[in-house]
Amino acid sequence: MAEESSPLRKYLKKEDIYDRDVESILCDLNVKDPASDFKGFTQKQWDELYRRAVVERAKELKDQPAKVRLEKKMTKLEKYWRKESGINKTSIKADSKVSKDDQKAPADQSSKAATNELLEKAAELKKF
Repeated sequence: MAEESSPLRKYLKKEDIYDRDVESILCDLNVKDPASDFKGFTQKQWDELYRRAVVERAKELKDQPAKVRLEKKMTKLEKYWRKESGINKTSIKADSKVSKDDQKAPADQSSKAATNELLEKAAELKKF
């Protein structure tokens, strides 16, 4: 465990997100100073931290308010980690295949063709 004067414990207490189990998990993941260690923290490492801190602890926590408090603490810690590491929350990239497909497709030609086809059928049906 970290001693009283560790930068990790100071940060967690300052941000009002201190939890003994979260602190021990962060120590296991070699996070001693969040300001510097979170810069190199990957999404996979964050997923491991979240799984150990929230999912596994949810089994131990009996009451819903305790689970909600832990979720809020982890959300606050996640915001700080994302800010430090520069990893965005979304998985959609700017150069994704979907956006390229949208650029290639001509504007509304398929819907215009379908509308024209329906109008022609409607004119034929109107005769009856």
